[in-house]
Amino acid sequence: MTEILRLVSDAQRVDLVPAIGGSIAAFFTETEAGRIDWLRPMSDTARRAGDVLGAACFPLIPFSNRIRGGRFVFAGRA
Repeated sequence: MTEILRLVSDAQRVDLVPAIGGSIAAFFTETEAGRIDWLRPMSDTARRAGDVLGAACFPLIPFSNRIRGGRFVFAGRA
């Protein structure tokens, strides 16, 4: 199964999947009453398949999304 990297701060948890572009597999809070998911958790099936569209959230790198022309210009270089 694809490795998960868990970041923890108090009751907050973020599960990252580095092998699938650093996608977020889950973002949730652990409470006495149980787990509260803030994003839709990634299923084990999607994680095993490497299906980025099954992730809770994923970075759009190197894709441009809403960047005009799909590129940045810095110091005269695109």
